[in-house]
Amino acid sequence: MFGQQFYDSANEQELGKAMDAIWSNFFHFIEDFIMLALHFRVVDDKFSMFRKEEPLTSTTSSWAVMTKADGDALLKKLGATPVGGHWSLDDAHGVEREWNEKGTLRPRFPKFYVRGRRVTRKVYERESVGDRSLPPYRIEDNQPQRDFPPVIARRLAK
Repeated sequence: MFGQQFYDSANEQELGKAMDAIWSNFFHFIEDFIMLALHFRVVDDKFSMFRKEEPLTSTTSSWAVMTKADGDALLKKLGATPVGGHWSLDDAHGVEREWNEKGTLRPRFPKFYVRGRRVTRKVYERESVGDRSLPPYRIEDNQPQRDFPPVIARRLAK
């Protein structure tokens, strides 16, 4: 019968594993949401927050909070770089930037993408005029610091 599902004891183990994965993802999502909210409340940029993978049964948090200096040292040790970009349906769609430890753009950045295809700045700017999903290219966004819009900044200050 179409649309009717039957209990199958042979698939019970797979269903159990799927439910474990669903609950684990749900709890990690909630934890990530809380940390994101805390991150937006800490606007003075004195702290860094990093997520490390922990099993759901762990009694320790997946998140570590440290000083900005310790966070920068960890990024350097891991060889990681701050990245900024936009995505649409898993495809790069916007301006991608990478900054070095001095806060300046890495060579060959920014990069411009339209629906997963890398394009020149000129093509990107032409496409962004007619496509509201593409953020406009602004030279001031080449700096890693960001200011919240006034309405959000006021809300965060409360």
